Amino acid sequence: MVTYKDFFNNKFVRILLLVALLPIGLCIFAYYINFGFYLGKPISSEPADWGTFGDFAGGVLNPIYAFLAFLGVVYTVHLQKKQIGMMEDQQKLDELQNLIKGQASTIDEALYGRRFRIKQTDPDDATDIFNILRSISTVALMAEIKPDGPDAMVYQDERATVLGKISYELTFIEEQICFLVWCLQTYESNKGNKDIVEFYATKYRHTVFMLSQIKHLKTSNMLESFFKTSEHKEGYVKSILGN
Repeated sequence: MVTYKDFFNNKFVRILLLVALLPIGLCIFAYYINFGFYLGKPISSEPADWGTFGDFAGGVLNPIYAFLAFLGVVYTVHLQKKQIGMMEDQQKLDELQNLIKGQASTIDEALYGRRFRIKQTDPDDATDIFNILRSISTVALMAEIKPDGPDAMVYQDERATVLGKISYELTFIEEQICFLVWCLQTYESNKGNKDIVEFYATKYRHTVFMLSQIKHLKTSNMLESFFKTSEHKEGYVKSILGN
């Protein structure tokens, strides 16, 4: 609830009151200087004299306050135009947020919604794409770290098997992540909340890293730059090696 103290503590209100009262003070001061100081006239008790003063004050103040009222109307129109612009900007951000949420739901469904069997024949051994990606990308990373190790010997065969089963799904996920990045970049360029952008970048950073690790990214430069997969890779390697 706004009190009168809050009202008068507002800097704009104080300036507005000063501007409104200043012409009255100047008008009275000018009248006094002319008739009281220079001409030495006493304060009149005649109604006609006060009527003359009223005519003088009205003739001076009316144009001033009319002009101030016009400025007030112009300023009000400016504020309304600014508020409409802010509402349109917010509506655009809300629409982009809905697009981002929709893209995230599509990606999550593709990553976790279906289960696949790669080598197993038992239906209970089926798993989702995210876990398949995590498995094969870890093998790829170990093969990269230890080129002469056992993982390097089986990686290419495992990669070919995985891509043979879920290559279409991985391509679809990459396309949806590209759409998500466009939405996030557009959202950020329209002064959207950077924490929201960072949230989704963090959420899908490991997925993009895994796609990059098994060399399935067709738009690798753009996605790797946005998700900072090189920095993520350094930390992930340390976590695997236990350093």
